Amino acid sequence: MKMTDKQYKYLQDLIKNFDFENYRRMELIDEFTARKIVERCKKEAENRETSKKRASELIDMFKKYQKRLTRNYEVKYIRAKYDGFDAETGEPFKAGELIFYSDVHGGYCRADNY
Repeated sequence: MKMTDKQYKYLQDLIKNFDFENYRRMELIDEFTARKIVERCKKEAENRETSKKRASELIDMFKKYQKRLTRNYEVKYIRAKYDGFDAETGEPFKAGELIFYSDVHGGYCRADNY
């Protein structure tokens, strides 16, 4: 059986966001061979007569090597309930001051530290 419309649309979206350099590095193959493989897979994905099983295999391959989307992280400031120490500088902060949690420093930092 040929691939469904849903598989076809999903494959087209995955191909648009495919990260070729990441694929080449992770598969440990030279650029020429990688380009040939990717082009062959893209041709199969374009062909609506491709079987459902092969379409699923292509989806798995293209899904594995997607470009990472970056998010605009907004810092969420909170009021400290208790006195504590800044994870970044080690300075003490008082209850009621604005603080935020930092994954990098592994704790709470004062809001006036940029």
